[in-house]
Amino acid sequence: MRTKNELNNIYNDQYFINSYYTRLHTYNYEGTNDYKEYRLVIENDFFCDILIVGGGGAGGAGTRGLDRGGGGGGAGGLIYIKNIMLLSGTYNIIVGNGGQFSNHNGFKSSIIKSDNTTINYIAYGGGGGGNTGNRNNNTNGNGGGSGGGGADYNGSGGNSIDNNYGNSGGK
Repeated sequence: MRTKNELNNIYNDQYFINSYYTRLHTYNYEGTNDYKEYRLVIENDFFCDILIVGGGGAGGAGTRGLDRGGGGGGAGGLIYIKNIMLLSGTYNIIVGNGGQFSNHNGFKSSIIKSDNTTINYIAYGGGGGGNTGNRNNNTNGNGGGSGGGGADYNGSGGNSIDNNYGNSGGK
């Protein structure tokens, strides 16, 4: 008899995919505040769509009473692939959380085949938004999946780490 914790962490499901049955085994690892990690075991090759989104960046801090706002956090990078063949085997899946404190970047999400040869996709976390400051402080947004926005006076947006999957932040 499995404990409640074991039942929450192991899923063995059978699916009807592309005219045949396949069994997917998913194991939930203990994660951190930064990400959750899973292992996916696929018994038969099949075609599917993949959607991976990095965690969003945290917004920057504003200055109370001065009507000066921090920059917005950047969106996590996005990867969407249609009709890709997932070969049988073991895949490590990481789901990244968003930035947890002012100006912090989000965390990357990924799917990587354990042999590292056929599937290796990473969506970077969004850049943190710039914090407000004075004219002498750097108030730029951070780079990330999509860059964080710049804050007040002289802040500029952070750059996208990979322009295929995100955009630079604005001011």
